[in-house]
Amino acid sequence: MKIETININNNINTYKATEDTQYILQMDTSNNKYKSINEISIDFILAKEDVNLQIIGPMIIREEQNIKISIQVKHMVPNTSCEVLIKSVIFPHSSLDFLGRIYIDNHSRNTTASLKDNSLLIGEGARKYSRPVLEIHNNEVKASHGSASGNIDPLSLYYLQSRGLNKSQSENILIEGFLDDLINRINDRGIRDKLIKELKFKEKEPII
Repeated sequence: MKIETININNNINTYKATEDTQYILQMDTSNNKYKSINEISIDFILAKEDVNLQIIGPMIIREEQNIKISIQVKHMVPNTSCEVLIKSVIFPHSSLDFLGRIYIDNHSRNTTASLKDNSLLIGEGARKYSRPVLEIHNNEVKASHGSASGNIDPLSLYYLQSRGLNKSQSENILIEGFLDDLINRINDRGIRDKLIKELKFKEKEPII
């Protein structure tokens, strides 16, 4: 399977998959350009039969950042598949507005598609708006979507603090655990190790 890293920016990005591909989404939120609402749109088009697509998106939304992301996968021919896996960590006084859309054309029989979008909310004022959408025009398909958001488990936080860690250190361990299974889905070890290093956290705020 081909592996491609996508550095997300504010433009409309379109990718046409002609072979099995794993896309890794990366977003640099270490500067101030995300302080106001920023809209990011990414479209993936499956226009060749027997192509499988996987999209992996670990996202960190820093304090006082507001980001609006749209990810759309279009199945235009038969016998294709996609798996969209998004995990976001949203820090205080920040927001993520996420639209995930899977479109299956009326000619696209034997399509398999899934979308999962999970978020971890950290502290006061962290907000998540999720809109998973399936638009299906053929009955011979398998498609699903799911979305979940939640706060850090207070019992897990209490346990780590009882072992001598402060609150910030405990939160960072739980955040890394939340993202761990997604990062481990990346097929390229070099990309995976680089991303793990970038996702390590300081005492006060994350580095990404």
